[in-house]
Amino acid sequence: MDLQRYVSDELTHLVGSKLLNDNEAQYKLLLKILKEQQLRSLAFNQLTIDYEKNLSDDQMFCPSVVCFCDIPLGDLQIHMKKYGTFGLSFSKRVLIDKGANPVFYIAINSKVTVAQAKGIFWHSPSPAIPPPLSTVTEGGDRSTRYEYFNRMGHEYWILFDDLRKKIAASGQIPNWDWDRFRQLDDFLNYYIFSFFKPFYAGLSDDDKKNYYMEREWRVFQCVTFGPQEVSHVILPETYASRLKSNLPVYAGQIYPVDG
Repeated sequence: MDLQRYVSDELTHLVGSKLLNDNEAQYKLLLKILKEQQLRSLAFNQLTIDYEKNLSDDQMFCPSVVCFCDIPLGDLQIHMKKYGTFGLSFSKRVLIDKGANPVFYIAINSKVTVAQAKGIFWHSPSPAIPPPLSTVTEGGDRSTRYEYFNRMGHEYWILFDDLRKKIAASGQIPNWDWDRFRQLDDFLNYYIFSFFKPFYAGLSDDDKKNYYMEREWRVFQCVTFGPQEVSHVILPETYASRLKSNLPVYAGQIYPVDG
């Protein structure tokens, strides 16, 4: 059977990227995660939104998520240079059941055409809805997705916030309308905008900001797991015997790497 090596049946999380080059600290963190059987985002709030920041700088929406990469274990070398050599992997099936979903990558230096901006929806005969702003600047150059997404993002949230205030202040809006509005707000904020991942296309494969290479998946806030759900525990070969001694329950899942 032919296999596609650029995707994997497993999703991998490397721990302690801020402890890069400190193998002992990363090992202790991995041990703590395996003992507690929980991967948790460091952020307290599920989602922080700052409308003053730019969407395309990955700062307007800061979701509390646990991130995984969709890279075969045998091809993790570039990824490990960026994040370290300690981690664990789960089957996609296990993580999908826990809410995992791939991100939506935005090539922020990609040019947006007028046709892309208008879209077929705006040719509907429905009245009273004007088309989006033109993506062509005064000088005739097309906008990049960085410029267009930031401009439209700010305009959208200003409009949405104004609508939210009007609904909240009105005593004539039925409760079910308000509930549906909040559901739509949550849907967009948590399931759409929180899965945007801007990146600059054209960076080298080993550039730390080449996020597209990671094929990232996200789970909100926390992943609780049992030992049987872990596909592999990834760590340098020199630490394999220590893990077998510290946590023998994971002895059969060790995936040793150079480190």
